[in-house]
Amino acid sequence: MATDRLPRNFGRPAESIRTLTTAGGMLLLDTAANELTAYNDTARHLWELLRHDRPDDDLIASFAAHYAIPYDIAHTDVERIARQWQSRGLLVNECSAPLFRPQAEKVTTDWTRAPKPDWAGTLTCKIRTSVFAFAAETPAAHQLLQMYFKHLETDELRADVHIELRTAAGGESALVVDGIERFRTRDDGLFFGALHQTVLQHIHPDSAWMAMMHGGAVARDGRALVMSAPSGSGKTTLIAALLPRGYDYFADDLVALSADGWITPWPLPLSVKAGSWPVLSGLYEDWPSFPRHDTARGAVRLIMPDRNAWDRAPARVQGLVFPQFSPGAAVKLARLTALEALQRLLSDRVWLGYPITEDRVRAMLAWLGDTPAYHLVHDDVADAARCIETIA
Repeated sequence: MATDRLPRNFGRPAESIRTLTTAGGMLLLDTAANELTAYNDTARHLWELLRHDRPDDDLIASFAAHYAIPYDIAHTDVERIARQWQSRGLLVNECSAPLFRPQAEKVTTDWTRAPKPDWAGTLTCKIRTSVFAFAAETPAAHQLLQMYFKHLETDELRADVHIELRTAAGGESALVVDGIERFRTRDDGLFFGALHQTVLQHIHPDSAWMAMMHGGAVARDGRALVMSAPSGSGKTTLIAALLPRGYDYFADDLVALSADGWITPWPLPLSVKAGSWPVLSGLYEDWPSFPRHDTARGAVRLIMPDRNAWDRAPARVQGLVFPQFSPGAAVKLARLTALEALQRLLSDRVWLGYPITEDRVRAMLAWLGDTPAYHLVHDDVADAARCIETIA
């Protein structure tokens, strides 16, 4: 080992960080930013070294000895990871000013005093026993409301809750519920996720939630499968291919996981992109009659769920699948650890409460530990469906 190196202060964990160790790695919960990140066992070992007060050269030497690698390589790896953690505020560098992340002042509008706009569209619909009156300020928001809820439209005049999708200052969208602003953001995905959660929590007011995940779900004989994947992974196509095989439809965008580990139906219309039409048209005799919508991302056809789908009983999850359509790939189902599954969920969209608590994270890890998780690669939806049937 070189002896002429000057000590480098990589920093110490910030006071806002809570560390949760798990099989194969660790989780870092930043209570100041309300963010959770998952890391492998190598990162966990480095984090433990950084938590002890020791010179940086000694830390690098210990890391190199543990993994039987040259000092120079260890130095490069440690510095790269530490700088990344510093940039996120997880480590405080004692050689410079601490990284402060002041919270932006919360901006809200008194919508009861704001003039009512010329609404782009309104919609009143009934979901289970509740009547919702929606109003959208922009044509794009109105189009999405039509896609999500038009099939549930009702002539009942008295609404139990009024939900407005408003345009706020700075290019943000605001979700206003019964005249009170509940959420605002510039991210369309987060905005409509908040809309879904608002409706879900209203129709199940007595439910306690562990998580809400971006994904879909089906069930057969009371056993549910959750499929989580980013947009473009073929998740919707796979779900649509499973329904003619005797599966009940539960969800295709938001999977609501209760505190006891069961999923609750959230059966919005399945939005099938044009690339999947040839694959699915042969599975549905009435395919040509399915509603078509032109969206900013291209044309879609909607597979409309039955109204009774909202009243299905919750189902216990038999497995968690991360599907990936890959042209030319042979179908392959690989088992994932609980940590690997959580890493994949965190890389997409998952809600674990606000604020996220250690108890909530531990409960989610325990659920993942009891729920088999898989990575499914395929290039043929029929092969993928047959593979899925081996799980539940």
